[in-house]
Amino acid sequence: MRILITNDDGYQAEGILALAKALKDIADIVVVAPMSEMSGTSSSITIYNPLRFKVIDNDLGIDIFAVNGTPVDSVKLGLSKLIQGKIDLVISGINNGPNVAMNTCYSGTVGAAIEGAIWGIPSIAVSIGGYRDLDYETPAMFMRDYVQKLDLSIIDKGSLLNINVPNIPYKDIKGYKYTSISTHSYLNNYEERADTFRDNYYWLSDYEKEGTHEDNSDVVALDLGYVSISPMKASLVDDRLLLKLKNQN
Repeated sequence: MRILITNDDGYQAEGILALAKALKDIADIVVVAPMSEMSGTSSSITIYNPLRFKVIDNDLGIDIFAVNGTPVDSVKLGLSKLIQGKIDLVISGINNGPNVAMNTCYSGTVGAAIEGAIWGIPSIAVSIGGYRDLDYETPAMFMRDYVQKLDLSIIDKGSLLNINVPNIPYKDIKGYKYTSISTHSYLNNYEERADTFRDNYYWLSDYEKEGTHEDNSDVVALDLGYVSISPMKASLVDDRLLLKLKNQN
């Protein structure tokens, strides 16, 4: 199996290196990731600037390419130019912090996995459910186990999995649940501050998952100590609404 690993935290991030280290003995790993932090870039691409890459020396014995663009740029450039041969699976992560509820719309981690799905490759976004004192060994070990048992053939073209792993020791994980994505949005509040010149500016502030969440949602499973696995589609078409509109006349 050949796996393309990417992320939105940059090629030097602890999460992506932990993931590559955990998987390199069970698969042929290629890393193509942004040169720098690219969180919140969703599925954005670079249009008006040239893309460049660097080959990164490393102690893992794998190919690592750093791209001066977004996570999606990394996947697109990797699949079209940098990688020779077939890629069987795209994994984006391990992200620093959860990608749950409506936060998935903004995530560069999820955006990169969506790009893999658009190319027709089974794809997974994986994140850790915390922001401080992160134990990347837990999601890395989970992904090593899960990838080996996952039947990639059941993932339809254009589909992907969004996985969130609790920030707890691996032995304390209760299992995993296939979940919906909570419809709650929690990235809406800004803290007002003043700079040195007394001019006001605003900083996004509500990264906590407070709110009401559906029982079978990603947020609830994560909070209960389960790994949340949410199937997603790259297509933006609302099939049910499309049928209603066609039938309204």
